[in-house]
Amino acid sequence: MDLSGVVDRYCGHDEAIMNENANKNSKVFATQRDLLAGSISKEYALEKLLPKNVAEGHRNGWIHFHDLDYTLNASGGLYNCMLIDFPGMLKHGFTLGEAEISTPKSLKTAGEVIPQIIANVSSNMYGGVSAHRLDEFLEPYAVLSFKKTLRKHIIRMAEFEGVEITEEEINEIIDNATSNIPVTDNEFMKELEQDGI
Repeated sequence: MDLSGVVDRYCGHDEAIMNENANKNSKVFATQRDLLAGSISKEYALEKLLPKNVAEGHRNGWIHFHDLDYTLNASGGLYNCMLIDFPGMLKHGFTLGEAEISTPKSLKTAGEVIPQIIANVSSNMYGGVSAHRLDEFLEPYAVLSFKKTLRKHIIRMAEFEGVEITEEEINEIIDNATSNIPVTDNEFMKELEQDGI
């Protein structure tokens, strides 16, 4: 392992080290320390942690091993750049800290839970977290919230008009009003509705 070569390149302000990340200002002391530690970590990872063919591919430019300078951290259980399974977590429930979180019954609740998940995951890793296709996996919760609101207004309107309306009639009005709303996961929508809107 060529640690003295890495340190020499760093001390010589090798542009490959100093400009390797546009998000890091290499003129700042804390960044310089991070760049030196990262350069040493990269060398260690290439020599000791990565399979030989991956290390060779990275060195020769055939592949790029993202955030190689943090690979040493990952070997200790720290992870980088996370795509969280929000659809699965919201659909099936999950544990957050010591709390059991069940399937949300509204768009508002689903929207409140997502930032809590992000904050919890982010505090146990480094790098980015993404909520891929957020609009799609929140769809059933939006439809459910719409149906709850529609139900509330149907009941209010009936009371205002002095009309008695049965639960069956309310459900028929809601079904007619929402039957053309396309829902990607119809089975999941049925499960949510079984808990009552």
